[in-house]
Amino acid sequence: MFGIAALLGIGGLALFDSLDPLTFIIIFKIFSEERPLAKFIAFIVPYFVIYVLFGVVLLFFITEIEAHFSALDSAILDYIIWAVGLGLIAYGIYILLKGENKKKEEKRELKAKKNIPPEGSGILKYFILGVLWILACLPFAIPYFIVILKVLSAGMSMLDNIAVVILYSSIFVLPYIVTFLALYRYKSNTQKRIKRLMDFIQNRYLLSSILIIFGIIVIYL
Repeated sequence: MFGIAALLGIGGLALFDSLDPLTFIIIFKIFSEERPLAKFIAFIVPYFVIYVLFGVVLLFFITEIEAHFSALDSAILDYIIWAVGLGLIAYGIYILLKGENKKKEEKRELKAKKNIPPEGSGILKYFILGVLWILACLPFAIPYFIVILKVLSAGMSMLDNIAVVILYSSIFVLPYIVTFLALYRYKSNTQKRIKRLMDFIQNRYLLSSILIIFGIIVIYL
């Protein structure tokens, strides 16, 4: 079983792994919109679940992957990477095209006094973004791979290994949850400022450009 020092090291790696400025930008964007809590949950849940599942899959199959990686058809890996990259590019284009119609939509909303957004409005969008974003980030999760290899070499039971993976993934998403809850706690003081910032970013189509560029990087890296 890991000692305190090893667990602290795992926690440190998880926090380092979570230092992704683009994810924080997405969280700020979510906070600046209507019903931010529901949208944040829709984004962070697949983010966490896929990270855990990825770790569990590595625990079970890393020896087989290591043994057969050289024999694996590289085209299969290329197809997966291309699918994720194209998904990010497509989503970035969707945001870009949607931004073109934003002013028209806002005018319609002002005219419709009783315009209430549908119950699932925006939630599915952020769920899909959460799935695509974490899939795109997995190949770059070097600290996670280090922890998995360390766990496997420790000679612990599979149940203990899975517990470490869940712990790592929980610490990994913790900064995002804390950031959102801090913003949400002081909603009245911060939401207007962040909304102005995100309106500026959206007007410049920064998020869509980031998604498209990141998708291209994933494909060609």
